[in-house]
Amino acid sequence: MTRPSLRAERRTLATALCALVWLAAGLARAHDPAFDEPLPSLPEYLGLGITHVLIGYDHLAFLLGLSLLAASPRALLGSVTAFTAAHSISLAACVLELVVPDSRSVEVLIALSIAYVALAQRLRLPRGRGVGIALLFGFVHGFGFAGALEEVGVPSDSALSALALFNLGVELGQLAVLALLLPVLSRLRARPALFTPVLQGTHLALFLLGIGLALERSQWLWQPALQLGASS
Repeated sequence: MTRPSLRAERRTLATALCALVWLAAGLARAHDPAFDEPLPSLPEYLGLGITHVLIGYDHLAFLLGLSLLAASPRALLGSVTAFTAAHSISLAACVLELVVPDSRSVEVLIALSIAYVALAQRLRLPRGRGVGIALLFGFVHGFGFAGALEEVGVPSDSALSALALFNLGVELGQLAVLALLLPVLSRLRARPALFTPVLQGTHLALFLLGIGLALERSQWLWQPALQLGASS
C-alpha cells in the first residue's frame, strides 16, 4: 500500500471512529428512563437488554478494550465467555436481592474498568490476562445491568423470565457489536503499520474516557455527606 493511500485510510478510520463515539454519546444521552413503561410486557425485556447494550457507551468501551487485548479470536472468545458468565451471575444476584451493591460505587468501578483494560496491554500481564480481567469486571458490569433493569421494574410473578429475557438481550447486543467489530480488527491486524497507531490511539482514548468518567461519577459518592453537612 502506498503512503498517500495509507494516510487516506488513516483519516477515514479516524473520521469513522469519531462519528461512532459521537453517535454513542448521543444515543446514551437521548435515552431517558422516564419514557420507559413502568412494567413492560414480558417479551419487551429482550429488547430492553439489547437496547441497554447498544446505548451503554461505557459497556461498549470495555468490550472494545477486551477485543484489543485478545491476541486471537480464540482468546477473545474465552474473554467474552468469562465476561458473560460473570455479569449473568451478578445480574441475577441483584435482581433476586441476594446482593444489594451501592449503585454509585458500581458506576465508578465500571468507569475504572475501562481505564484498566486500556492499560492492561502495556502492563505485561501473564498469559490469559484477558479472561481474568473479563471475569473480575464482568461481575461489576452485571451490577450495572441490574441497575438499568431496576429502573423499569421486574414483574414479581415472572421475575425469572424477565431476567432471562433481559440477559439474553444483553448477549445478543454484545454478539451484534462483536460481529461488526471483529472483521474491522482483523483487517487492521493484517496491516501492522496502520494497526499500531490505531491501537495506541484507541488505548489512550479509552484510558482518558475511563478516568474522566470515574472522576465525574466519584462526585456522586460524596453527595450524601455534602447534603448532611449542609443540613447540620
